[in-house]
Amino acid sequence: MAKAVQDYKKKHKKKENRIGAGNMFKRQRKNSSYIFRGKQVGEGYQQISNLVDITRRTMDKMIKAMKQEDFKSVNKLYRELGNIIK
Repeated sequence: MAKAVQDYKKKHKKKENRIGAGNMFKRQRKNSSYIFRGKQVGEGYQQISNLVDITRRTMDKMIKAMKQEDFKSVNKLYRELGNIIK
């Protein structure tokens, strides 16, 4: 039984080094800069990451409002998203 569990864990092991939106930016600080895909970068990349997070949250709220057919909120969130992108 234990052997089967170990084999299952080996097959379904998460890939640590894969590149994706979720793990593109690591929030570890190193001398007031950040780690981006294994390289040390400046503060500008963190600002971009924060902008992406804000945009993602706004889009999630907009999609949720669309599913509930609350078009007043959708319109408001659309304007807010436009202000974020500017």
